[in-house]
Amino acid sequence: MSKKTQVEIAQNELCQMNLTEDENNPKKKPFVNNSELATQLEMEQTTVYNVRESLKFARANGINENCFVVYAWRWKENDKYTKIGTCPIGNIRMRIITTYEPIDDPLLIGVREFSNKKEAKEYENNILNIRFKSKRTRPDREWIIINETFNEVIDREFTRIGKIVERIEKVV
Repeated sequence: MSKKTQVEIAQNELCQMNLTEDENNPKKKPFVNNSELATQLEMEQTTVYNVRESLKFARANGINENCFVVYAWRWKENDKYTKIGTCPIGNIRMRIITTYEPIDDPLLIGVREFSNKKEAKEYENNILNIRFKSKRTRPDREWIIINETFNEVIDREFTRIGKIVERIEKVV
């Protein structure tokens, strides 16, 4: 079994609690602020902040909070290419917004949920190396051409999101 990353540890803890002070879900543990939780988990406050923001995004969009995802995103104004990747849902915002030099707003096209990292990685490899191999912009990159086949796969196998992922302006 692989060692959990700090993102995964923070994700596991945050999934069990109210993410904001005004959230009051009795099935969840009480809200704990970022600095206090970071101290408890012995990690950087920035990590807790970023995971919390990703989980708030997941809750708002009906994505399972305690999963790994294969995601597809593109720049808002460029509907020709998409990036396919995998990560724990608690890291999705950072993975998308820090991939490359920002040229536009990132649009999360869709996600496919998996219970573990291995399954997510296998599916991502299948998408990139078998199903869309000839549609990759470069054989060593995760960017593929958006076409009818891609849209069919998204419609059939992913949960469509179609939301802008807001950039992080500052860490609180």
